[in-house]
Amino acid sequence: MELEDLKKAIDNSVSVYKPAEKSATDLMDHESKTLFADLERKISIGLIPFPVTVVLFSALFASNVQARHSILMWMLLGILCIEFIDLLFNYRLIKKLQNQSGNTKENFITKINRLETGFKRQFAITLLLYALMAIVLEIVIYYKADNNFQQWAETPVLLRVVSYVVFLIIQFFLKKYFYKKLFSEQMESLKSLIRQFQ
Repeated sequence: MELEDLKKAIDNSVSVYKPAEKSATDLMDHESKTLFADLERKISIGLIPFPVTVVLFSALFASNVQARHSILMWMLLGILCIEFIDLLFNYRLIKKLQNQSGNTKENFITKINRLETGFKRQFAITLLLYALMAIVLEIVIYYKADNNFQQWAETPVLLRVVSYVVFLIIQFFLKKYFYKKLFSEQMESLKSLIRQFQ
């Protein structure tokens, strides 16, 4: 009888321990899904202005022949399209991560790392594209390929370069500010959630 009582005691202790472990994992899963849903909502709001921008560009191209033949205007539209596609990629990534199976701590860390990589890539690509636009503008000016920038071409080269650098610095801090405002809080909360269960 004592042996049977001992087996029952062991079984009871195991059955008590497992649900506790499961509930901690379930709590992590629930909290992360809430944070992912918040990120998804914010990104979906960020996608809304793009169709409006396309309509505005279409109206501009339809009404202004010079704008329609401007290399830089088309390049600016291209940059906005790439930003939209990158944001859409991050949106789909969040949707995918929300439905990803496996509720382990390692799985959550992988999710966070993938999201961070996605946001950093978007940040870097946008800045590189704006830098490329400045280079293309200088090439256009050099070959006099776009009359829309004739006045800009008459500006001293040094002043133009300083303007490009200032523009890129402003873009860097603006992007950083909006990233922090829109996504940083959720990302930090996700990291904090991982630390709680370590």
